[in-house]
Amino acid sequence: MSPLDLVARAAMRLGAQASAQTDDSFLLHLEVLHSDGSRDRYQLRVQARGTHITAREETPALLPSFCPERHINPDGTFCLYFPEAQALDVTDEDSATAWAETLWTFLRLQRRAERLGRWPNNHTWAHGDAARYQLRATIAAASFGSPTQNRVAQGHLSVQHLRVKQRDVFRVMDGAVHLFSVWGQGPRLIGKRKPCWCGSKESKKAKRIGRCADHASQAAQMAIAIHRWAREEEDFWRRVGDKACCGRCSECRLQKQVPR
Repeated sequence: MSPLDLVARAAMRLGAQASAQTDDSFLLHLEVLHSDGSRDRYQLRVQARGTHITAREETPALLPSFCPERHINPDGTFCLYFPEAQALDVTDEDSATAWAETLWTFLRLQRRAERLGRWPNNHTWAHGDAARYQLRATIAAASFGSPTQNRVAQGHLSVQHLRVKQRDVFRVMDGAVHLFSVWGQGPRLIGKRKPCWCGSKESKKAKRIGRCADHASQAAQMAIAIHRWAREEEDFWRRVGDKACCGRCSECRLQKQVPR
């Protein structure tokens, strides 16, 4: 059974109907029931490129044709997941079910996004290639425990790029508080004798970060990843800067282009 057939069967188990199937796509008629009893009826074009499946509204009606804040790509396809963090290629019934359930959840969140004027939760990936560095920063932050991981996930940490004696230095900031610095070459943490903020102790004292597992290396990787994350995010917005804003998200950076 092809990936497209598997997805059609999985969607039917969610109450959807498939029609007009070709070798690489079909129309999916999907009704999404919301907690207030209302329903959204979608007509979606589901398309396969090998095991990779995409979906978009056949004719944009309920959703914008493009909206970065609502995770709708310039070609109208839905940004359902980040492949490097979540594998949703369809190869069997289980992966087809996971794909269909991800689509259904995505559409439910779209109703909330419409009402709020923003995406309703923080469980999202950065735009474009920025997501790759977001993942790297998240993995590195996990080495230090949930407080650091949460600060990174909530976007509280930033990185200042400086040139010191013709060398790149990256200063990691939590608001106005300087946490640590990293030499760009390597990269390499500056000040490995400082206590590690993971909480590990040695002889009743906080363990030095340079002697605490691989945390000096993880801190350096986290700094560079946060820096690249921010740069790639800016690059994304520059690339889409000539596109019209749908006007349905209050904090979208394309908002200034809405015709007055």
